[in-house]
Amino acid sequence: MLNRIMRHNLRNDMTVVRGCANQIRGSVNGDVADMSSTIVRKADGLLTISEKAVEIDRMLEHESDPEEIDIEPFLQRRVEPMADRYPDATLEVTVDAVELRTVSRLLSMVVEEAVENALRHAGDAPVVSVGASAEGDGVRIEVTDDGDGIPELEVAAVTSGRETDLEHATSLGLWLIHWGTQALGGEAEFDTSEEGSTVTLRLPDLAAAGNGTPTDGVATGPEGRAVGGGRSTGRVTRTR
Repeated sequence: MLNRIMRHNLRNDMTVVRGCANQIRGSVNGDVADMSSTIVRKADGLLTISEKAVEIDRMLEHESDPEEIDIEPFLQRRVEPMADRYPDATLEVTVDAVELRTVSRLLSMVVEEAVENALRHAGDAPVVSVGASAEGDGVRIEVTDDGDGIPELEVAAVTSGRETDLEHATSLGLWLIHWGTQALGGEAEFDTSEEGSTVTLRLPDLAAAGNGTPTDGVATGPEGRAVGGGRSTGRVTRTR
């Protein structure tokens, strides 16, 4: 409850701060205008983090029954709208004809975050590839980009499951992928190098796993909520 109140207040107050800074920016020049632009940019960043926290909270609170989904049209429906939002990007989708019994709402959030994270951080004209194939009783989904790679400290913070002064994520996107995949009983892997990054989601078929709910595991997310028995791993490769 305290976290929700803080997020609500943060959104409201930062919206006011952003609006005031925008008005100042429109009526001044020089250094003051530059400082106002910085305030607007930082406020936008904090608002994005707040909105992402709300998404994570809803994702981990709401329980849904698994359903059978056809992975190819499922991924196409999530990826195609992003082509309009990022017209300079190249989006490639290569998906085998596979089906998976899982919680589609959760998987939608995870996939959309992984793809948009790649589009947002991989440069001005990124090339992002989305692939999926059968793996054992489940499905492996990979999102690959040609950007500069996910910062090593961000990967370390998420895959270790804790943040420190030296290891911390600057946004909640990777955490959403991490917790969402765990909630589906799967594993998330983050492989990054100077040539790009790959986010791999290894997802079990919940029918093959005994038709249980995806939160039957022992891992926990924020505020101690159960989020399944999956895990996340990271590998940072530096190529010179």
